[in-house]
Amino acid sequence: MSIRSFYIKTIRKAAHSKGYGVHSPFAFDFISKVINNPYKYYFFDTPPQIKKQNTRNSLSPQTEEKVGRLLFRTVEFFSLRNIIVIGKQHPALSIYCCAPNSKINLHYCNSDKKAIGLIKSDLSGSPYLLLLDDQKTSEEWFKLFEALNPLLKETIIIAIPRIKEDKEKKIFWKGLCKDSSVHVTFDLYDIGIVFPRKCLHKKNYIVSF
Repeated sequence: MSIRSFYIKTIRKAAHSKGYGVHSPFAFDFISKVINNPYKYYFFDTPPQIKKQNTRNSLSPQTEEKVGRLLFRTVEFFSLRNIIVIGKQHPALSIYCCAPNSKINLHYCNSDKKAIGLIKSDLSGSPYLLLLDDQKTSEEWFKLFEALNPLLKETIIIAIPRIKEDKEKKIFWKGLCKDSSVHVTFDLYDIGIVFPRKCLHKKNYIVSF
């Protein structure tokens, strides 16, 4: 980690840390019970299959493990049963997503068209996590989101690793937070979490975890 990144992360710890200053019950629960949940789950002993897949990616092993644990807690907290992955940059993250329940279905999509078709099928109406784990330009990301936008339901959770990775990802994340169809976003530096729930007050939370 660079010195600049270290200081940015240190400063961010004051913003909504552990739910302080958060008035939304939904956001407070997500921050305190999911993002900063202190409990260790049985799966967090880093099983061999995850170690073997920590190969080519742009997340350090420590960051990938931290993000993976967050996705594990998110899937378990919301009782998600379907995971859609667009791209395949971090196989270990998918393993974490599927670990909470053996009945979770994992769908790898090597193209945007395949993902859109799968979402249109409605996945039997069950809530699911959409993991955008691909390399794209900001223009390509916005084009994908424009296609997904009409299909987004309140039961969908979107996770985007590496939102600060490069200029393209930063532009997309900033635009996504401003989009009228996106109501609550959590900026965790190494990953962004999006909730397109109309019942929630629009807000972008910057949280250290």
